[in-house]
Amino acid sequence: MITPEQRYELVRLRLDQAEQTYQVAAKLVAEKEFPTALNRIYYGMFYALLALGLQYEYETSKHQQLLGWFNKEFVNKGLISRELGKIVKKAFDQRMNADYEIAIMPKPDEMQILLKEMKIFIDSISGYLENQ
Repeated sequence: MITPEQRYELVRLRLDQAEQTYQVAAKLVAEKEFPTALNRIYYGMFYALLALGLQYEYETSKHQQLLGWFNKEFVNKGLISRELGKIVKKAFDQRMNADYEIAIMPKPDEMQILLKEMKIFIDSISGYLENQ
């Protein structure tokens, strides 16, 4: 069992990882490396969700389980805005399409929107955790 101090440190590490992934995604979008950028955009949000899960002692490596838990425990209960639930769902779908389907990539302006949404999501989860 981990101590509260260790849990706090793990949460901070995941939030730092989310922020670092945002920086990478921004560079990839600027370089028009959209398939890889889509992957990083989603994973930055995933790392923020892992931090949230750690804080509330919910751990899984399964993406669908984590998204389901997030929606059930935070979005559906009104603790986190529905908009954030939509943002992460859209990023997950875009990433799945880029990784596993032959899909049309979003246009540069759409990628900028996804990148902004990523930042909003990470900042919102980080802010929620800081206020708990």
